[in-house]
Amino acid sequence: MKRLIMLSGMVLFLLSAGAVVFAADVPDKASPVAVIEARTFTFDPVPEGTEVVHDFTVKNTGTAELRVEQVKTG
Repeated sequence: MKRLIMLSGMVLFLLSAGAVVFAADVPDKASPVAVIEARTFTFDPVPEGTEVVHDFTVKNTGTAELRVEQVKTG
């Protein structure tokens, strides 16, 4: 449960704080491009101790490998 909350917190921080570096437009070089359709999600109220899960999908539409090398919680 705590691990799930921590993972959710890391994902929310990653998305809200801009920790994913989106590639700048570099026409002559291969670059990753992170596309995130839904950047936020709000859970409905749940009783304490209930496990809740939401998946965020990050898609790379660029021409180079997209790597997330460091994630920090806020």
